[in-house]
Amino acid sequence: MENATKEAYKFYYYREQDGIFSLQPIEFDIVGTLVEKMKLDKHDKRNCEMKMLHEMFAYQSSMFTLEKCIKDNSTKSLEPVIEALKELDHQVFLIDYNIERAKKCAGDATSTPSSATKCLKEVEFVVNEFLDIPEIGDLKNEYNQFLKKLEECKSLKKFEDLNAQLGLASSKYRPNRVIFVKKIPCSRADKRDIVMSSDDVSEKLQELESQRETIAWQSQRKRRRFIRRLWPLIENWYSGLPDLRNVFRREEVDLLLQDAVYCTGEKQRFRRGAGFIEFVARAGYKDEPELDRDGESVKNRTTAIHRASLRRLPDKIVVLRELFKIYAEFDYTDKFGRTRFHEARRYGLVDVVEKFLRLGRNADYLGPGTRDSPLHLALRYNYRDMVALLLRRRLNPNLVGNCEATPLHIVAKRYFDVDFARELFEIYDGKEQIELLVDQPDEFGLTPLHLALQRENRRMANIVRLTTNSHDDDDDDDDDGFRDEFFEIVENELLHEALYRGRIDSFEFLLSRGANPNAANRDGRTVLHVLCDGDRDRVELLGRLFELSRYGVRIDARDRFGNTALHLAARSHHRGSLESLLERGADPSLVNEAGWTLLHQFCWWHRDDAELLKTLLELGDEVLPVDARTAKSRDTALHMALMRCGRSEDRRVLESLLGRGADPNAANVKGETPLHFICRRRRDDDLVKFFCEISETIDDRGVLLDVRDETGRTPLEEAMANTLPRAVEFLLNEGAHLSGFVFRPAFRLSALSYLDRESVPRYDERRHDFKLRLASGTMMVLELFENVGYELDRSDALKIMAFFSRHGSLLDESEEAWCDDERFERDAKRIVVEPPSLSLYELIRLPAEEAEKRLDFADYLELARSERLSKLRPRHLDPCARHLCEKLSRRFFTSWALDAFVELIRFRLPLLCCKMIVENLKNEDLWRVCLAATERDS
Repeated sequence: MENATKEAYKFYYYREQDGIFSLQPIEFDIVGTLVEKMKLDKHDKRNCEMKMLHEMFAYQSSMFTLEKCIKDNSTKSLEPVIEALKELDHQVFLIDYNIERAKKCAGDATSTPSSATKCLKEVEFVVNEFLDIPEIGDLKNEYNQFLKKLEECKSLKKFEDLNAQLGLASSKYRPNRVIFVKKIPCSRADKRDIVMSSDDVSEKLQELESQRETIAWQSQRKRRRFIRRLWPLIENWYSGLPDLRNVFRREEVDLLLQDAVYCTGEKQRFRRGAGFIEFVARAGYKDEPELDRDGESVKNRTTAIHRASLRRLPDKIVVLRELFKIYAEFDYTDKFGRTRFHEARRYGLVDVVEKFLRLGRNADYLGPGTRDSPLHLALRYNYRDMVALLLRRRLNPNLVGNCEATPLHIVAKRYFDVDFARELFEIYDGKEQIELLVDQPDEFGLTPLHLALQRENRRMANIVRLTTNSHDDDDDDDDDGFRDEFFEIVENELLHEALYRGRIDSFEFLLSRGANPNAANRDGRTVLHVLCDGDRDRVELLGRLFELSRYGVRIDARDRFGNTALHLAARSHHRGSLESLLERGADPSLVNEAGWTLLHQFCWWHRDDAELLKTLLELGDEVLPVDARTAKSRDTALHMALMRCGRSEDRRVLESLLGRGADPNAANVKGETPLHFICRRRRDDDLVKFFCEISETIDDRGVLLDVRDETGRTPLEEAMANTLPRAVEFLLNEGAHLSGFVFRPAFRLSALSYLDRESVPRYDERRHDFKLRLASGTMMVLELFENVGYELDRSDALKIMAFFSRHGSLLDESEEAWCDDERFERDAKRIVVEPPSLSLYELIRLPAEEAEKRLDFADYLELARSERLSKLRPRHLDPCARHLCEKLSRRFFTSWALDAFVELIRFRLPLLCCKMIVENLKNEDLWRVCLAATERDS
């Protein structure tokens, strides 16, 4: 039996008993014994073995009868064995069984044809496996025809035909003497039991040496290909292993091991690198040191261990363990200063680390590029066996690692490492010269007790605290004072932590124990800041703070940004907290680092709560500065309120501020007054009128209409630049001066600055009504200027025309077909344009002169703002808007182009002819005519 030949597979057969099929193993030793008894040569052994397997599988028998046959057989002939097997009547109908399974799958409504054919794959495997059996030869031809019909049924998804074919197969293709052989790879333990014959070992060794001769050692790609090609040879080589020193040189093995690291990965073909490393270790190969000229071993050398530690390998720990067997005797250092000891402790290889420690390696040694000791790493990666080993070595427990953290800091962060902490204290509690420091802060100022309590690790906190208290008898008065101060700091920080975590009971308990509410954290915030900030108005808890505090609460304490609790309550819109703080004496006039007062915070964040503002003004009437200015921009609270003013509630806020004496003409650092902010808005309502009337009611001076900012812009220019016709009309009626008014598109948001593409907000450009709103608003503003006597020149007109072109408000001739679309006609007829009660489709069909009589610019603007155009399909929106822009600006373009055209032809045609020519041109052509006339004049 010692030299018996074994395959690296286990063989199974299906056995039927009472209608139930089960897998039964074939004892391969029986076959090996038979072959060995026959004393045949290697080739005959293989043929004899396969023939006997076929016979045995075709005529199943029990192991008892077979073993009896083996014992009685002493000749080289197989005849007695075959006769013994034929007498047995255990037969298996595997093909019949699988066909029945496939038929059942086909009849199931939830199954697919692929479910049926999946079962038949086993049948096909059986047929292919035993083609040399005569009975199977005839079956194979018929079975191929059956498979073709099956594929046709499956492709046509004819389940009834498929069911019929399976039924035919069940009745016709029923061989009674075919057994299924299933090969299952052995486990690693099974493979190690395989004993190879000396001939097989010699053959493998010869093949290994021949493949070694084909390696091009200078090519990394070819070396890695050699490792993958070597896998079938070494995969099952567990006995008679060679001495690799007789096959490869030391440098060659080292190269192959490093290449094998890069041939290791998730995919099956990349696992051969790990197999090669395992084979080298299995063969007992040990690395020898490289010697320098003086005969000394070289310490600076990069090995496969260093390579493997830098790669992401699926079984890195297994690969590293095998490599440590190979590089067992010497410790090498790579170019980064990493040694085998570093890698062993990094990956928790306890046995390797223990060996290094026995050899005298310092357990407290810090690796390159890190400040973490082996104990730091073991705790951080939760290597419990490694921690136990290092604790037994009595290493320094107070070593500071990364982030100034000691091992106790790492333990305190975890919920499950309480036993480690207890063991630390038991080892170093007065029994060693080194004392365990429990109050050592990290780089963030946190002690282990801080970390344990922050993570609600009560068991850990109790251990740390009780251990500190256990030294009371040995401490002097100074130590007692330090300990009291220490726990005072801890309790104060816990007060913050309780608020952040919403632990109200813990918060009240700490206050009753004397925790100081005025203690600030790293951001300079007290618990009062924490209470007044956030999403919820915790006014009741605020009252409890003032009731339970023994120290008194500094109500005007500032954080590192200069904010008081009153600032934060105003920013967070906590009505109850604001009223409570003001009633308790909080100073509303204080400013933060940015120069913001309480009113600045309120008007910027929550300018729509007029009732709360009224309450604030009443409570802080005497000291609340309504005209206080911010540090950089010099904005007042009125500026802040108007920056984002919109809803009706905002107007009540403006009214309250103006009623308390806010200056309506206050200018910020850019010279902008509140009126500039109003005229910069997108919404064209009567806010300008409301603001001016309220200001005149309160202050006889009223609002200054012609104030210029640092760029020279007046509120009127702002209103025109943002196409606010109502604001422009009101300012002109109120007497805003036009002296010095020019169209200056060069600077941002000046008059007609919307002619610059950058001055128009991009989010407006994406809207379907953008072009129509901008064009109609511009024409309304120009009409208002003409009504008060302002005269445009040709350069101003060209700026407006260029603006229309730049923003896509001119119609393209290629877009004429869109209005004939049936879908557009159906949608456009449903959209009504009021007040003329026209449908949009009728408006599109009207000539420009007729449309001008029935609609004015205000009607177009109202259509754009009504969102009715959004009912059109996306592909119709843009050409429709262009068409309407063309129609509403038609008179403006023709009037300017007519004079330019007459000048270009030098008055050689009658005016009536020129007019007829101009009326047949598109707006874009009319713009070109004006440009040509201007260029000729220049």
